[in-house]
Amino acid sequence: MSNPGKSRDTASSASGNEEWEKMLGPSLIQHSKTAGTSNNGGGEPAPTKYTTLKTGDALKDKEFVLLYFSASWCPPCQAFSPMLKSFYKLVNDKIEIIYISSDKSVSQFEEYFGTMPWLSLPVAGTAAIKSALAQSMQISGIPALIVMTREGGLFVTDKAREQVTTCVRNSGSSNAAQDNAKELVRQWREDVQAVPLSEAKLGSGGGSQGIMGLLMALLKNPAAIFAIVYFVKWAMRKHQTLTQQGGEEGVDDAAAALNVEEHGAEEQEF
Repeated sequence: MSNPGKSRDTASSASGNEEWEKMLGPSLIQHSKTAGTSNNGGGEPAPTKYTTLKTGDALKDKEFVLLYFSASWCPPCQAFSPMLKSFYKLVNDKIEIIYISSDKSVSQFEEYFGTMPWLSLPVAGTAAIKSALAQSMQISGIPALIVMTREGGLFVTDKAREQVTTCVRNSGSSNAAQDNAKELVRQWREDVQAVPLSEAKLGSGGGSQGIMGLLMALLKNPAAIFAIVYFVKWAMRKHQTLTQQGGEEGVDDAAAALNVEEHGAEEQEF
């Protein structure tokens, strides 16, 4: 005799797989390193290898999928990744993290992803997927961490970076860390109303809104270009004046104002 409940679960799972494959592509990769060193005589680490997994299979047993927009060249990302790694180790039976890379080269990706215990989009051929994800999630800066339900791909929150940071920093012991991590997952499950991505209130997921967000808004106004040119000229004059006065400290303040927090999701170069 057939089991109607099991049939419905199977159909639902298949539908969920299709949605995630449509969003992330047909496959994900898992990082692994060969034990020992290479045989090149230099004692260098052995070559990096990746295991390719079907997207649906990789996510099937998880409750939440976290999309992690990050890059090796981004200082805030470098600071946050260790905290996310600590959190992941405590609740990886409930969640899976997908690395959405903004690294500038394959070598940068391989080195940075080599420190991560979770999954990633494949190295090559995923630029369009990354661009579509960043646009649909309204990512204006990194690091950004988006939480979605595994079942149905519903949006939960784009404030997970702040939540995970607070969770880890407030954990004074291993027991407290475990409790805090489980409590955060419970909040995602019970306290947040998951909605389709089209209905989600997005815009706070980027970790570095600041100047970058302001510039993006200004550029929508044709007159903004004149304001930007004026500011650049002012900054150059300020820099020259401070240099002439011999004030080494603070000389780069104006330049820094142009570059601070400019860790936006970049177009891939590989």
